[in-house]
Amino acid sequence: MVQPLAEFERQVTHESASKTYTAACPVCGKAVTGGKSLFLTPNGVLAKLRLLFNFCRVCGKWVCENCYFVQDTNGSMGICSACAKKKGITGKTAAEVEVEMNREK
Repeated sequence: MVQPLAEFERQVTHESASKTYTAACPVCGKAVTGGKSLFLTPNGVLAKLRLLFNFCRVCGKWVCENCYFVQDTNGSMGICSACAKKKGITGKTAAEVEVEMNREK
């Protein structure tokens, strides 16, 4: 069984010289860097970075919003685009849904 938080921590690299943490999407490679602040512990920085990624319930990886399906034609939700492709599922990513919601405002 995949441990979601442990999996996310494996996707994060730490640069001790600059005291930064970088999380990368395993599907597209998009990376986000979070710096250690005076107010955040390393766990706090990881928690903030984790908010920018979504957990795939199929493969257990944390992916960016461009690679995360939240709506699909089969009624499944919460799977990354890599798993969706393997299963032949099409749908809308979190990023696409967000754009549509902003257009409706």
